[in-house]
Amino acid sequence: MPKPVIQIGLDDREFAAVSKRLGSRLPAVGVRALNRTIRGVHAEASRLIRAEINIPANRVRRDLHVRRASAATLTATLLLASKPTPLIVFKARATRRGVTYQIEKDEGRKLLRGAFIATMASGHTGVFSRHAKKVKKRVAPDYHGLSIFEHKVPALGTLIADEGLLTRLAAFGSARLQRELKSQVEFELSKT
Repeated sequence: MPKPVIQIGLDDREFAAVSKRLGSRLPAVGVRALNRTIRGVHAEASRLIRAEINIPANRVRRDLHVRRASAATLTATLLLASKPTPLIVFKARATRRGVTYQIEKDEGRKLLRGAFIATMASGHTGVFSRHAKKVKKRVAPDYHGLSIFEHKVPALGTLIADEGLLTRLAAFGSARLQRELKSQVEFELSKT
């Protein structure tokens, strides 16, 4: 279940300021402003995460989800997936001693001794290690008893548990919402 990172909604002051000028068109304007704002917050969150963590943009986009606003809710939410991230995503490289990787940009590369990079039959590439003990269960005639497991790091949400990042995103979101709301009100009033 993804957990909310930031939630943006319209408060009563913003409603009162524009409700007299727009009348029944207010919910449509609010929804457009919220959805444009959450799209901008999504891009800014990706930028801030990638500034601190060594992760490709497509992986951040996959883990950040947007719940768009509707006329019924008038709230847009940015959610962060809570699934572990495979270690291969963090620029893992095979060496003679194991696999090196780098999670945070301000830290050096770390070595995972005895690990290897492999591509499974399904096409999934990952960083794997062998279990130390033999497994007694025989799966296939060519099974030799050492099973492998994939290395993963905690979910992206735990890696960015920095409160400063969330406050920067909230400040960016509220400033962006004010700008978008003003722009959408002007657009709606220009149509008449």
